[in-house]
Amino acid sequence: MNESSEPILLSFEAHRRAMKGLPPVVPPQAEPTPPVPRYRYTRKRWHTLMGLIDGLGERLFNLFPQAKQPAEPPRRILLIQLDHLGDAMLTTPMLGALRWHYPDAEIEVLASESCAEVFQRHADVKQVWVCRRNRLSRSVRTGWMGAMLYWGLKLRRQKYDLAFDVRGELPHALLMWLSGAKRRIGWAAGGGGFLLSDSVAYLPGRHETDSRMALLECADIPTNQYPGGQTPVFEPSWSAMHRMATRVHSFTWKEEVLFVLHIGAGSAAKRWPVPNWRELVRRLRSEYKARVILVGSHDDQEQAKRITRWAENARVVNWTGQTTLEELAALVRMSDVFIGCDSGPAHVAAAGGTPSVVLFSGTNDAEQWRPWGPHVSVLKHEVACSPCHTQDCPVTGHPCMTDLRPSDVMQAVHQHLATHHTATRRAVAA
Repeated sequence: MNESSEPILLSFEAHRRAMKGLPPVVPPQAEPTPPVPRYRYTRKRWHTLMGLIDGLGERLFNLFPQAKQPAEPPRRILLIQLDHLGDAMLTTPMLGALRWHYPDAEIEVLASESCAEVFQRHADVKQVWVCRRNRLSRSVRTGWMGAMLYWGLKLRRQKYDLAFDVRGELPHALLMWLSGAKRRIGWAAGGGGFLLSDSVAYLPGRHETDSRMALLECADIPTNQYPGGQTPVFEPSWSAMHRMATRVHSFTWKEEVLFVLHIGAGSAAKRWPVPNWRELVRRLRSEYKARVILVGSHDDQEQAKRITRWAENARVVNWTGQTTLEELAALVRMSDVFIGCDSGPAHVAAAGGTPSVVLFSGTNDAEQWRPWGPHVSVLKHEVACSPCHTQDCPVTGHPCMTDLRPSDVMQAVHQHLATHHTATRRAVAA
């Protein structure tokens, strides 16, 4: 049947059904695609506020002619990352692509205190500026607006040709504008689009590594040709690898299965309950005769004590608050399986190629924020209120995490160990 005959046949079928008194056939209609919201915020008041600010800003900026964007390759590039460790890990592929496309450019990063080490250890970054006061800081949150003004004016003397805001925030867009960067690329969906020279379309649910590549494509960088791919990068030094190998060998044999469990998370809503961790540790020891190391921050030490209270110290050890980020990266590379909640260390483990089991709460969209790596299993219990973007779960019982069972984790562990065994890494590191 050719295309030109199809309308005639359809018309004949309609006539035949009409002669027999049958109702006409209504062709199926494609479901309309829901419109993409202008802003990515979940609360209506933020949509209203940003709409008012952008409307006023656009009118004001239209009164002044915009500076012509430079045509020559940039000599100095600024990247703004004022949030957390996991977000910074997902940004690292951008740095390699920038260096690949602009080999002579100087790349600098304005980072928060919690993620600065990621960029300080990256070979393609010349300078890391550390902003200790910002809206997303978990320690110092006061005075962050003044800090944005301060850093914008301070960085102005660097004379950047190109700047990126990977998160999409009005204060960050203002900072880029104050810095005097000639070309400013970011997300208008965060507000402040009138302060940007270029903005990228906001696509809900797109993985954050793809979103970061979209920022580069907006800067005319062909990311599909970049040989480095989208895998995040954090390389611990050989000295850190040797230190951790020596420490691990002090209580385990090379051929024993080693699990590293990161028991912390950035918020209460992302934490797995202590009884679940305790049952998981018991099963790992029972089924694999394994050695288990608990890691986390100083704030996780009390939780770790509750988990290990019944355990033999020879096989389950508590190293919470005892490792630097670089040492943690080295440790997880020596483990057979990493298990942790949705947090920065999960991204570090995935980037190092370690088989990882990541427990996601209903806080975020797992398809958007999951750690990017070759051997990652994401476990999530679906609930109607997800994604909630809250710090504390308002639902009685916290079902999105409590209903993630240790048996679910053990099944993912079985699958990883059936195809990967990394104990030989400890021998190499030693």
